[in-house]
Order: sequence, then structure tokens, then C-alpha cells
Amino acid sequence: MIYNLKKGKKLYYEVVGEKNFKGTVFFLNGVMASTSSWRDQTRVLEKEGYKVVMHDFIGQLLSDKIDGEYSFREHSIDLLELITFLNEENIHLVGTSYGGEVAMKFASMYPELVKSITIIDSVSELDDKLIDSVSNWIELAS
Repeated sequence: MIYNLKKGKKLYYEVVGEKNFKGTVFFLNGVMASTSSWRDQTRVLEKEGYKVVMHDFIGQLLSDKIDGEYSFREHSIDLLELITFLNEENIHLVGTSYGGEVAMKFASMYPELVKSITIIDSVSELDDKLIDSVSNWIELAS
């Protein structure tokens, strides 16, 4: 499905399952991932009674791209819009890599909306070693 953000960009998202007593889980992608990356996990959570929401961040596969840089703050604002549109609250966030960093930023900006947070393979800050690793990765990708 497509949600039209207030800033005029299209955000791709998928919803699996129905809201019930166990709550809603939002999966947040890593840089090279998309909503399809979560298929195995969504099936298990749906069977356990959770509603699951996945989306491609602006700049990822099925969502619009922007000129310029992306930020955890902007992704968090986009996520808030989607959460509000879907009428969700007290959500469970699961983020891997880049998505984990967005999850941490979102939870710090909107703690009243987050029931739990699970971070997979993410960092809370950059150091010189990580900056060098990312620079090497970008160079190889180029």
C-alpha cells in the first residue's frame, strides 16, 4: 500500500494480521533491506496474534526518493505520520542496522508511543573505525 506523506512523498507499507490484545509490531529495515526482508518473522508474529507493519523508508526500494541527505530524524517523523494514519499507539519497534538507529531516534523523540524496542546489529553513535568501514563499503559499492 502507499501512504502519501505530508511532504509530498509516497511511503510504501504493508500490514499483516489484525490488531488485538498483543499489539502491533513495526519492523524497520536496514539500508539494503525492504519489507520483503521480514516475511519469515511476520508469519510467526501473525500466528502469535500480533499485527505487523513494515515499510520502506523514503529512499528505499518501493518508497519515493529525495534529493539530498536522509536523516534518522526525518525517517522518525515519517514513521510518526504512518503510525498516526494507522491509528496505532503503544507499538513494538524492531529495527535492524540502519532501522535500529531509526528506532532509537524515534523512541527518543516519541517515548510515549513505544511499548518496547528491539535493536538488531545497530550502533548508537559513530566512531572513527565505523566511519572508515562505511567509507570503504561506499567505495566498494561505487
